[in-house]
Amino acid sequence: MRKSRGAIKFLESQFNIYMNTNIILALIMIILGLILYAVPSAAIKTVSWLIGIFFCVQGITAVISYIKKDRISLLTFNLIYGIISFLIGVFVISNPFALANIITIGLGIWLIVSGGLKINYGIRLKNIKEASWTITLVVGIISILFGLMVIINPFAKLFLVEVVGVFLLVYGIIDLTNIILLKKRAKDFIKIFK
Repeated sequence: MRKSRGAIKFLESQFNIYMNTNIILALIMIILGLILYAVPSAAIKTVSWLIGIFFCVQGITAVISYIKKDRISLLTFNLIYGIISFLIGVFVISNPFALANIITIGLGIWLIVSGGLKINYGIRLKNIKEASWTITLVVGIISILFGLMVIINPFAKLFLVEVVGVFLLVYGIIDLTNIILLKKRAKDFIKIFK
């Protein structure tokens, strides 16, 4: 009896961590959605520049560590890594929309995987007769469809960024609502995992 109570307490704590993390992620999606919708071009350039600067700093740091270590053969990779990182950084800074295409395709893949997980959760919620199962299922289906759309047409950059912004905003609001509803019924939800 003691072990099962401990397991249930552990499961409840993990569930709370999961729910709180998802609340934070939903709020981030809402904020990101607003930014992408309001200023898509600036958002793309800013993210690209930040990533480009990161690669440049990584590259410079790696080259400096190679030089400071008296060219130890073990650190030869640092020199190669540093040069490649720096060149990638310069490319990304000078071509911010090229990175947008890569990020857009990555986002499409993420949306498909996330949608699949939501559909799985929706089915599990239906099995315990949770009222919010339809919301979760619909969000999952929409996520997969939108992910496919993003992958099929990743080159309509600015329009697509605005659409992604609207989608993230709506997705975040629906996800936040769903999480709050689920959190209210935490004990019933934990039964899924028993």
